[in-house]
Amino acid sequence: MIENSFSKALALSIAAYCLACNAAAMELASPDLTGRKYFYGSAASFDTHENPQLQNPDGSYGFAVGYGSRHSRHVAWEAEIFWDHQRVDTPFNVPPSGPNSRASIESYGLAGNIRLLYPLGRIEPYVGAGIGIYHAALESSQATLTARVNKSDNGIGLQLLAGVEYYFGDSGNSVGIQYRRLKLEVSFGPEVAGTVDVGGDFLFLMFRRTF
Repeated sequence: MIENSFSKALALSIAAYCLACNAAAMELASPDLTGRKYFYGSAASFDTHENPQLQNPDGSYGFAVGYGSRHSRHVAWEAEIFWDHQRVDTPFNVPPSGPNSRASIESYGLAGNIRLLYPLGRIEPYVGAGIGIYHAALESSQATLTARVNKSDNGIGLQLLAGVEYYFGDSGNSVGIQYRRLKLEVSFGPEVAGTVDVGGDFLFLMFRRTF
């Protein structure tokens, strides 16, 4: 019984030692980015949020570019320019409506994010959140008509972030993927009853250039 307990304790000690050595090696391999600045660019596809007023969404994609600063090993802040696009069936009360009528929705704005980082050598997972000011516009058209109707509104967008980066070389540049959930409620006027959430669930491909 004592031998069995001793064996278990020894095994746990060896495992803990190996994990500590591995963590130390990963720390040595991780580039020191504290105080460094970076630019980033990203492209995404996304799933739109459900809105009964906006049917059959497709063609959803977005872009973001920004500037950031590594405040500490585990905290970074960012300022970014964001733009996205989606297409939906033209809402019934927005002319020209009909079976072949489609409308496009574009949103763009300025946002600030903060990310909480967990460096694991050259692999760096993170979570974060942000807030921004956005302008969203719905434009409807029909192939047989030249008339266009534009409805727009401004809104505050809230977003949650989660992702992982891989740092290559010694310069601190990285590539990664990011999941982003953006909530952006706007009103397109009385023709589109109530408010609609023109945000969505994004999957970004990221590139960061550190300097």
